[in-house]
Amino acid sequence: MTASRHLDQLEQRSRIMPSGDYQIQVHLIECRDLTGLHDPYVRVKVMGRVKKTRVIRKVSACVFDDTLQFNFAGLSCSAIEEASIEVKMYDFDAFLAHDLIGATVFDARSVRELPNHEFYRKWVGLTNSQSNANRSKDNCAAVHRGIQNTL
Repeated sequence: MTASRHLDQLEQRSRIMPSGDYQIQVHLIECRDLTGLHDPYVRVKVMGRVKKTRVIRKVSACVFDDTLQFNFAGLSCSAIEEASIEVKMYDFDAFLAHDLIGATVFDARSVRELPNHEFYRKWVGLTNSQSNANRSKDNCAAVHRGIQNTL
């Protein structure tokens, strides 16, 4: 076996996520550019497990600085490679259903392939296709498709 072929095989093996124990940490720092005043909180879902930040009242931008940790023991290679990290920001309402402000999704495999296995020092745009469908014609001109808020 040639040295280059051996290195290629080692590189391919390192890309495969091995079975075992994993911890996924989601550090939510701040949100900006909310239209109007909201009571935002963030809900993160990883492989069926859900954790939330605290609600921050009456803001158009805020600092969460919350780290949510998800521990998984004995995951198979395929389970971790297919895992996704779903981040949704809601506007809290004490009496009605909480309104979705925006959402984004990461897949665990692509985050693992980043330097130091982290998505770091980057703003993430949140989109909300539900709000576009629920707005009246008068408000449609003010809504831009795509990024609506940033986290």
